[in-house]
Amino acid sequence: KTLQNAATIDTGYEVDRVLTARLDLARQSYTEARGRVFQQQLLERLQAAPGVEAAGFAVTLPLNDGRWENAVRRDGDPTRIQTFQNIVSPRYFEAMGIPLHAGRYFSSQDDERTPPVAILNQTLAQLMWPNANPVGQRLTFKGQTIDVIGIVRDIKGRNLFESPAPMFYQPLLQTYQAHPVLHVRTRVPPAQLTATLRNEVRALDADLPVYDVKALDE
Repeated sequence: KTLQNAATIDTGYEVDRVLTARLDLARQSYTEARGRVFQQQLLERLQAAPGVEAAGFAVTLPLNDGRWENAVRRDGDPTRIQTFQNIVSPRYFEAMGIPLHAGRYFSSQDDERTPPVAILNQTLAQLMWPNANPVGQRLTFKGQTIDVIGIVRDIKGRNLFESPAPMFYQPLLQTYQAHPVLHVRTRVPPAQLTATLRNEVRALDADLPVYDVKALDE
C-alpha cells in the first residue's frame, strides 16, 4: 500500500521523458576553464539535437543524492535559516518541469562576470520574506551577498514523504562544479536518446566516460 501511495505523490517536477547521466570532468583532469567550455558546448549540442526539449546540469539528482545543507540569512539580519542547496545550469528548470512562480530562471548572462544571484523555492521564500516580495531582495550566504531573481515550486528532493523543505539554487555558471548530473527532457522515450547523448559527449571528448545513464522515472 505504501508503494502504491508513493506512485501517486506529486514530486513538484515532471518525471516522464527525462534522461539523466553523470560526467566527472575532474577525473579527466579538466581545468575549470576547460570544464566550463565543455559543459556549455555539450548543452548547446544536446539542445540542438532532434527529440530534445531542454537540457541542463545540476549538482544533485532528486531522490538519489544527499543534498548540500547550508545556512543563509537575509541581508542585514543575523537570523540564520538552514536550507538545502543545488547548483544548476540554465534550462535545468525547464528540463525538470519545475514551474516558475515569480521572477525569472537563470540565463547564460548569470556567469562569473556578473553579480551573484539565486532562485528560492516557495518554502524558503515564505520563511525569509513572509510579508514582502522576495524577488529583488538580498540574502547572505557564506559571507557573500546574493540577489534573489526568482521563486520556483517546492519539490520532493530527498524522499517522497518529506514535508517541503527550504531550498535555494545557484547558477552553475557562477559556481563551477566538475561533476554535475545531466538532465535532458525529451520528446520521445528517453532510451531513444541514449545513443545521441553518448555520441555528443564523444564528439567533444572521446575519452570521457558517461555513466549512470537512465530515465528519471526509473
